[in-house]
Amino acid sequence: MIRVGLALLAGMALALLAVAASGEPGALTAEWLGWRLDTSAAAGAVLVGVFALLAVGFWRLVIWIGEAPQRAARLRADARRRDSYTALARGYLALASGEAEEARRMARRATGAAEDAPILTGLLAAQAAEVSDEEPSARAAYEALLSYPDAQGAARQGLARLSWRAGDRAAALEQARAGEVAGRGGAWAWRMQFDDRLEAGDWEGALALLGGPGAKRALAGDKAARARAALLTVRAMEAGAEAPARDAVKAAGLSPEFAPAAVLAARLEAASGRPGRGEVLLLKAWKARPHPALAVAYRDLRPDETPAERAKRYGRLISRRPTHPESRIVAVEQALLNGDAVAIDAAVEDLDGIIDTPRLLDLKARAAWANGRVADARTLAARAADAPRDSQREPETFDYDQGGWVRLITAWTDEAELASIREAAQSVDFTPPPPTAPPDPTPETVDEPVWRAPDDPGDWDDGDEPPAAEPTPLAPPRPARRPRAKR
Repeated sequence: MIRVGLALLAGMALALLAVAASGEPGALTAEWLGWRLDTSAAAGAVLVGVFALLAVGFWRLVIWIGEAPQRAARLRADARRRDSYTALARGYLALASGEAEEARRMARRATGAAEDAPILTGLLAAQAAEVSDEEPSARAAYEALLSYPDAQGAARQGLARLSWRAGDRAAALEQARAGEVAGRGGAWAWRMQFDDRLEAGDWEGALALLGGPGAKRALAGDKAARARAALLTVRAMEAGAEAPARDAVKAAGLSPEFAPAAVLAARLEAASGRPGRGEVLLLKAWKARPHPALAVAYRDLRPDETPAERAKRYGRLISRRPTHPESRIVAVEQALLNGDAVAIDAAVEDLDGIIDTPRLLDLKARAAWANGRVADARTLAARAADAPRDSQREPETFDYDQGGWVRLITAWTDEAELASIREAAQSVDFTPPPPTAPPDPTPETVDEPVWRAPDDPGDWDDGDEPPAAEPTPLAPPRPARRPRAKR
């Protein structure tokens, strides 16, 4: 209406300018129902403009009144739409917070946004039903989303997830493959197939998936290298002692910090008569990430060496990461092999700050025994029996079953972590088990631990005990001292 009025005013102004430019004011005479109007042409033009503006204003008023019901309906619809979008946002926030019931309530309130945002509304309803454990409703909502091309990936992922949880692996994998074929699979489709191959123990199939194009979208480069290293290791591990070392060596190269690969590769190289190559692999792995199992494998590479030769080799291992706790523990072993009492005490003092575990307390007890502190050794042995274990500082044989390997591969691929699958491993001591000593006939020492020097192949003899043993309360010399004290 404003534009119409402005157009009329512009027309009137042009008319008045034309009249003024002509030099003739002109005259206007009008008769209507007995009324006569005599005026100039310019005044007549102004009157016509005013009447036109009034007519247009009146007509717009009539239209505005007539459209009042439709306008009110539009306002109500806009308000409902705003409320629906607010409910949609609150519903997704509730999903992120794990509030299933609130998400379902917001999904019901968001129906007003279904016309403008059907995908978001349907996805909220499906995910809210899923977190509420209402599988039929969630499945129906996901299936409804399949009619939208842009929602195919999310819909198939939801259907695959529901089937996987229900134990229908075939249906879940079918959805994953369908998503990949349609180009809407994403990383989840590849990972679901990869996890299925792992749980089935199909290491070859998992390696084939790692070599496919989907792996680049699903895994970062470092994760893909860790996954391949773990799979090559388990394949070589299951092949047994007759397996060639190339898979394990390749795995150690892909992921030097993966202790199982380095340990297996070193053992296979040593079995093939190449302990030097195994030593190089273990030294590289130790430099990347020291692990107790690496020290055990490094020690066992040359079982026929003398204590002095082993202590010298331990020096090469320690030099790779001299400040690491595991290197400080190996330094105690080195000092025990050398038999240097001062070096033993210094190495044990360097262990301060490391949490005491059974393995560490046992090592300290051996050091105390080697330096003649039998009472301290027995105290430390008693503490070792009750100390909590630390899975990150305990040696492992990596002798897992299939489920243990699945957990190992998954944990190493995603988190570069070995300790999370500790329950699947069989632990071994850092040093070989001590030989069995003959039982002591006295009841006070029947349960006392038996100690040995490092690399001593035999049992303790009476003459081998350190001379600093404390006398027992019933020792014969004590009654003889009392008369001398009275004098």
